Amino acid sequence: MELLMYPMKTLRITQGYGFTVDGVDGTHTFSHAGQHALDQGGRDGGVDPVYAPASCVVKRITPSYNIVYFETLEKVYCADGTKDYMSWRFMHISDLNLRKLGIRVGKVFKQGEICYYEGNKGMGSTGTHLHMEVAKGKYTGTGSFNLNGHNSINNPVFAHKVMFVGTDVNIVKGVYPWKRVTAADYLAAGSSSTIAPSTPTVTPSTGNNTAAGIVTVGETVNLKNQKLYVSSTGSAGYMKTNAIYYIYDGKCVNGRYRVTNNGARVNAGFQYVSGWVDAADLNGGTSSSSGTTSSSTTGSAGLVAGTQVTLNGKLYASSSSTFGFTKSNFTCYIFDGKIFSGRYRVCLLSSYVNKSAAYVAGYVDPSEITIVK
Repeated sequence: MELLMYPMKTLRITQGYGFTVDGVDGTHTFSHAGQHALDQGGRDGGVDPVYAPASCVVKRITPSYNIVYFETLEKVYCADGTKDYMSWRFMHISDLNLRKLGIRVGKVFKQGEICYYEGNKGMGSTGTHLHMEVAKGKYTGTGSFNLNGHNSINNPVFAHKVMFVGTDVNIVKGVYPWKRVTAADYLAAGSSSTIAPSTPTVTPSTGNNTAAGIVTVGETVNLKNQKLYVSSTGSAGYMKTNAIYYIYDGKCVNGRYRVTNNGARVNAGFQYVSGWVDAADLNGGTSSSSGTTSSSTTGSAGLVAGTQVTLNGKLYASSSSTFGFTKSNFTCYIFDGKIFSGRYRVCLLSSYVNKSAAYVAGYVDPSEITIVK
């Protein structure tokens, strides 16, 4: 079962709910009076991509604001612990980006796939942003009704109470108490189902290209004292101290990936490629929970990615956390064969090996696992 995920890579609320919720005064909102709506500004004033919170289908489009209504294909696991169908509506995408994504009634998006963009479409909209409303249950009727004199999505709920925030999401201004997703949440959703990726996986190109793992189109790349190269070969480039880019097409060429400086320009034409990054430099190297760079090495047991193991011990939430769930004869797979702070990352299915970090079920101590012969 999929988890319902927050749909952007940067969580920055620019206008909150029109209600007082969790101690946050909502009586003075600009245009959300009496609504369960949130405005998100993304990373900056640019146009950020919006990812499908769960696998979903488009149910209705209202052209005046380019409002798009979505409904989950199946029941999903929510941050409040419930399992249900969910629906939501996004507003303000531009006509150009609406056409670019081919959005139409009946179109299906997989979880983590770019399904929308920030925009400024509609009378009274001020600045590029995403307007979001979330609802419990399936899409019903026309999708909306009059609530306190304002148009609202049917069966509205507060987004921060039902959406998980991915581990790769940067919370700049959350305003409300959002729930970060953990390995325990994936387990609670049902380990036999697909773990929710934050972005779609793309297999790197083959041939003379060197695939240095699997990355995802639109994935955020943070260069921290690393070089943005001008080509896939050579040493010419510019050092970046703390710069955000996006994976352009997910193809690895000579150990490097194309990136763009605007999430809306992903796969939009090579004129939008800002440069190339080494696969080893993705996300500023491998970061530890303290924010410092840590090395990753093959463990003393020499376990490689895809090795099936049995866990009799704790499945930890992170490489350094003491929190975990005690497991007995728990079957899992070594995710990438690397050790972080003395622990391996594991996933639940062999098909998840070496995919994005969203497929990691948790961390295990080598002393508590045995290889399945």
